[in-house]
Amino acid sequence: MKITYLLLLAGLWASHLPLRAQNQSQSQRQQPEPPATGGQVNPDPHALENDPGFKRLSPEAQEWVRTMSNRLDSAVARGDINALEQLQLDLLRHQSLGRHICGGHTVDEGTFLDAEAMNAPRTQQAVVARWLDPKPGSIIHSAIFTTDLRCIANDAITLDGKWIVRVLPSSLGVSKDGLVAYEAIYLNRDEKPTALEHRGVFIENRWLYDLNPAKASPPDSYTQDADRDFAWDDAYNRIVPKSGVVLLDVPQASKAQQPPCGRQNIPNKKSRFIPESVQQQIGKLSGQAAASQPCPAITQPAK
Repeated sequence: MKITYLLLLAGLWASHLPLRAQNQSQSQRQQPEPPATGGQVNPDPHALENDPGFKRLSPEAQEWVRTMSNRLDSAVARGDINALEQLQLDLLRHQSLGRHICGGHTVDEGTFLDAEAMNAPRTQQAVVARWLDPKPGSIIHSAIFTTDLRCIANDAITLDGKWIVRVLPSSLGVSKDGLVAYEAIYLNRDEKPTALEHRGVFIENRWLYDLNPAKASPPDSYTQDADRDFAWDDAYNRIVPKSGVVLLDVPQASKAQQPPCGRQNIPNKKSRFIPESVQQQIGKLSGQAAASQPCPAITQPAK
């Protein structure tokens, strides 16, 4: 709990570094408070209002920091892990305001962050976002992006022959090498919009397998360790599914297709976001070879 508290507090102050820079001209060194005399009580030097950095913030920024600090103190006092996780997502959104993510969307106050995941070395962080389309019709969009603004997936695109209906926050994970694994609702490219939707696991832009909806976790919320549908095994650099969750009886149209002998797979359009070395690694993990096996030799019938 102490580590979580410190990480969140660090993120809280880091989110206001730009504001501090803007107010640098107004900053002056704070002189130590004189000792109390005549029964007066010295102010608490650790109080938020007495922090020099806090004093340099604008009134609006001070109010935001005060609100978030109160939420943090309350969550820690209650031992409320869910409240701490929501606070971290709100901090991430605040840090991401004005940034352009998938589909040309700009993160604003109407953008909701549903989940985030950091890899073990803390070098890559993935975030699941959703927002309402400003056009009439109230379409809800969803996307997964990294904090260095690499778009992993979003709705209304085709990945590995799968038309993505929406990406899900459940079981989001990042490997030690920075590969992002996630779940998504999709339709096969040759299926009609009215067809039955599938729920699959993807690594970056590659489909891995389908999930059994009767045994999978709730689709619209981030799941903790014991309830995850899969997890990264960094020791062996692989995805490990929860027992019984993989849908074994997958229709032929949903199975990964290998190219005929002697021919190459058609490169995925989304691969431009991913280095070739990473593409090769994803191919090994997903069991989809970059090229087919050589064609067998043709033997002439004996005359």
